Amino acid sequence: MEGQMDAKVKKIWDLIEKSNGKFFSVEFEKKDGSIRKMTARTNVRKYVTGGGLKFDPKKRGLVVVWEPAAAKKTGNGYRMVSVARVKKIKVNGQEHVFA
Repeated sequence: MEGQMDAKVKKIWDLIEKSNGKFFSVEFEKKDGSIRKMTARTNVRKYVTGGGLKFDPKKRGLVVVWEPAAAKKTGNGYRMVSVARVKKIKVNGQEHVFA
């Protein structure tokens, strides 16, 4: 099971990196067990305040994304997605489903 998890996480990281900052859709399980769907992108720097994070998200299995719907609603569109909890991701028109 551990090897499968590592392969899944590696594949998801590769897919997100291949998006090259373009929008992608992701469906994942949140900490509370609920399912969350979002359309987001990486590599957004426009709204960075300069404070930075006090930890490395990648070491914790998280990817920082920017979600326009959240930005519109709260003014802060930055979100973190746990790569290990991803159920489905659609990148460059291709959908990938994970168990």
